[in-house]
Amino acid sequence: MSLEIIKEFQTLIASSFASIIVLTYYFLKQRLDKEIVKRELFIQLNNKYDSLNDHLEELIHIEFDTHIQEKMGNAHSLDEVWSNLFESEPIRIPKPIAVTFDYVNLCSEQYYWYRKGFVDEKVWKCWKKGMKDWYKNSFFLQKVIKREKDNDASYYNDNFLDIFTKDK
Repeated sequence: MSLEIIKEFQTLIASSFASIIVLTYYFLKQRLDKEIVKRELFIQLNNKYDSLNDHLEELIHIEFDTHIQEKMGNAHSLDEVWSNLFESEPIRIPKPIAVTFDYVNLCSEQYYWYRKGFVDEKVWKCWKKGMKDWYKNSFFLQKVIKREKDNDASYYNDNFLDIFTKDK
């Protein structure tokens, strides 16, 4: 009796096993594809950061030197430099300062991909700490973030700019 039942349902049983195998393959392939995309994204975002890093370092040195020169009475304050660059007639912004805008855009991109699930939590925590460190140490980055927040820069998503200033 049971052999007859098996014969009657052998196509159904075979197709069920085939479906399980196909579904398993599909989900594993999806996971693998997502990991490949995450890896490529990680490489691209790190390469973008690497291209900005030297300019950000230079900016920190400029800020430090300007601050020292101001204390000695030989230069304008950082606030005066900022005002001259952004609040008077538009002029060509020096590369190290312009890079702060590129850096904020990169950080926004990292945040976007993190929120979409393409950046792992551990990686995001490291990147976020780096963002906060740059913010803490760069007068001009602080000014850029404040300026973007004051201008209600809507192209930054989900209160992204708060990442720099909040302790979460």
